[in-house]
Amino acid sequence: MHIVLVETTSVRGFDMVAEMADAGVEVSFVTGNLDAYRGNPGFELASRAARLVEVANPAAGRLAERLRGRLGPTRPDGVICRDEVHPFAVAELARDLGLPHESVAAARILADKSAVRARLTEHGVGSLRWRVAATRAEGLAAVDEIGLPVVVKPTAGGWSVGVTVAWTREDAARALAELLRVPAGRDGAPPRALVEEYAVGRHVSAELLVADGRTVLLGFAERLPAPTGQTAELGGHFPARLDQDAAARAFVLDAVRALGLRRSAVHAELLLTPTGPELIEFNGRIAGHVVTRQMSYALGRSLTRDLMALATGEPLEEAGPPESVVALHQLYSPVAAVVRGGKPADVLGPDVIETHLAVAPGDRVRALRTNHDRIGYVLARGATAQDAARTAAEAAGRLLASLELAPEAGAEAPGAAGDAGVAEGVRGAAGPAADPVT
Repeated sequence: MHIVLVETTSVRGFDMVAEMADAGVEVSFVTGNLDAYRGNPGFELASRAARLVEVANPAAGRLAERLRGRLGPTRPDGVICRDEVHPFAVAELARDLGLPHESVAAARILADKSAVRARLTEHGVGSLRWRVAATRAEGLAAVDEIGLPVVVKPTAGGWSVGVTVAWTREDAARALAELLRVPAGRDGAPPRALVEEYAVGRHVSAELLVADGRTVLLGFAERLPAPTGQTAELGGHFPARLDQDAAARAFVLDAVRALGLRRSAVHAELLLTPTGPELIEFNGRIAGHVVTRQMSYALGRSLTRDLMALATGEPLEEAGPPESVVALHQLYSPVAAVVRGGKPADVLGPDVIETHLAVAPGDRVRALRTNHDRIGYVLARGATAQDAARTAAEAAGRLLASLELAPEAGAEAPGAAGDAGVAEGVRGAAGPAADPVT
């Protein structure tokens, strides 16, 4: 079997390549910039691919033409994509290669957050108000119409980059100016901004596999609560038990139907509000970062094999009961800081599955703003969500404390009171250690 993998996640993204190679699968990894992955955890596993192919701007499409003669002598059996930037190009590639694929029309919608909003609104899925703006004036008019606070985000892209919660009109104006001055996209069109009503609720995600009219719901993940207005994801546990389980299931299944999906992995982020589920993001790809590993550990199931089944047209395995709950806890600093210490030797316990630190003594750490500012993670398992989350939080707290993050001049941690207060403020970024899940 020959699988073409187009881009992957920056953290542990090549684990999938190694798993496929171990199963005797030939893997062609296609990327716009291989160097962007160097130095990230798991990059050494890129060597397990049969070939590494760089092609300028894969999102520009026409990949079948541009990759001709570069994928080896064996005809590909399937195409997999791991991010939300390339769904159109990948669907087009699979179509042109005569392989199972998401419809190009649906993939085009998935690449545009405003198009997703429009389609769901047309089908009565969700009730949050939203507007799309091509200019600062249009964006501010949308703010005035919707009312503060609002969320301002780009219509294309992902990873929480460029997402702002605007509490004032001035906040919104700055966010709009920042988004709308970026270069034109792959189709030459100028950038646009999505202005959405801000809502408060329980942050969860739905993880699904869609294949020709059949949807397998693998489960819901609950996200750790972030400070008000924060858009970076801090972790969470999988699977989650939801009070609004039936409503959340109905919401995501209605969204799949409204978008006309026929062959995709889906990562849908939702808010469970007092009036029902509302959409945060809808992505036609498997969950990113190390969430796929988190889900695989919890379910005792290979998500790599699931993606191969989607890509090759093989039947999907039904969702079974989880083997355990697995919590993911991100490490970060709330302020700009310098790393003074190193990882402790005693952080690993029997229920801590894996940890990672992306920083070393002497490194400078940015204050958390987007997902790119996170500096490591912990994965831990437990019989319940409370057990798993407590173990992960405690390990994260020890790891972060060991780094001895020293705030840079002028960077005061929340609640700081002298040297001890600063230390506690930065250490607290690991999150609460007791009963963090409700």
